[in-house]
Amino acid sequence: MCVVYDGRDRIEKSMLEYMERKLNIYDKEMLLATHKNNPVTMHLFEKTVSLVKHSSQREHYQPLQLIMCIKELNAGKLSSHNWFFAGFCRQL
Repeated sequence: MCVVYDGRDRIEKSMLEYMERKLNIYDKEMLLATHKNNPVTMHLFEKTVSLVKHSSQREHYQPLQLIMCIKELNAGKLSSHNWFFAGFCRQL
């Protein structure tokens, strides 16, 4: 599964908390505005997760490979689609 967020400042705080605490895929300490004096365009996190079918059960779904892309700036829906189809689909 690939999730593309359009702009770091536009992500719901509750979603970031879920990605960080429950799925253990997101780490806010890794978000940098620049790298080697160049502006960062996108942050990429990847992990294979195992989701619980129901909170009261110990049964899990099959493992799911999750890719979380956080674009640094909001560039619009068309830009996000371009990142997904031209970038991630080609690699996957």
